Amino acid sequence: MFMNSRKNDFSYLTGQAYAAFGESHAQVKERFKDFPMCLMDYIDNGGHEEHIEISFDEKNASVTYCFDTGRMLLYSVIYFCELSDVGLFLCFLEGFADSYDYLKKRWIIDTHFYMTVQEKEPGTYFYCYKL
Repeated sequence: MFMNSRKNDFSYLTGQAYAAFGESHAQVKERFKDFPMCLMDYIDNGGHEEHIEISFDEKNASVTYCFDTGRMLLYSVIYFCELSDVGLFLCFLEGFADSYDYLKKRWIIDTHFYMTVQEKEPGTYFYCYKL
């Protein structure tokens, strides 16, 4: 089992990233009402997305839930506060995921979800989608 620098199991974060699929903006807000939360509107090139970022302080990471115009969860993103956790999480994914699709560059998780990784300023982000 791979753990981050605070000795927390990465499967918890992965579970939180996927648990809210199928839920609305209001349902996600209610699900995480006891966690530190940031509500954001992202507007770019005429598009508009609403985001809810949940801080999992004890896990040293956050998960951002991104919604479509109908306010349903579109995808989620895991971000780690410490760069050292990124490498450990990649190792975790190799053992946790059902498989890796080399053509599409994504991990398949539980045959219902997939995860991709992207590097952007200021760090590395793990995007979670439903198949």
